[in-house]
Amino acid sequence: MRTSYDVIVVGGGHAGCEAAAAAARKGASVALLTFEKATVGAMSCNPAIGGLGKGHLVREVDALDGLIARAADAAAIHYRMLNSSKGAAVQGPRIQADRKRYRAAIHAMLDAQAGLDIVEGEAAALLLEDDAIAGIALADGRALQASSVVLATGTFLGGKLFRGDERETGGRVNERAATARGVQLRELGCRSP
Repeated sequence: MRTSYDVIVVGGGHAGCEAAAAAARKGASVALLTFEKATVGAMSCNPAIGGLGKGHLVREVDALDGLIARAADAAAIHYRMLNSSKGAAVQGPRIQADRKRYRAAIHAMLDAQAGLDIVEGEAAALLLEDDAIAGIALADGRALQASSVVLATGTFLGGKLFRGDERETGGRVNERAATARGVQLRELGCRSP
């Protein structure tokens, strides 16, 4: 297994996939680190892409040759123009996506991207040398070396799930949270705004 990269991206959600693909398109060797390869590109909740807010982000990412719009096109099962009875400034196209087709489209694009490896494992800690990033230590004892690390963990970083009075740790139902990394970041003085 390869252990040295230019960039390590931690997290295989929307942001992590886009960051990894963008770095690889620029010629960097990239490791996309995720708990499980099968969950890369999974749509966690509402399988809608577009609308007024998210649609704006999708168009910006698409202008930079991103993945989300192409995956949405491949997975769309319902199309709608929001606020179609109102003015153009508040209208927004939105699709509902088939989750399996969306994930398959993301996987196909990432697998076809030169310079990008998807690595399974848990990022236990940032590796630091002289107060500079040197890579990621994995929970199973392996290490990945890189001078750049992008944390795109989303709701998994210290994630908690709430259902009524029930509380449990996790990023999604039946999936673990990225707990160790959250502890280390707090110890390093990183705080949420």
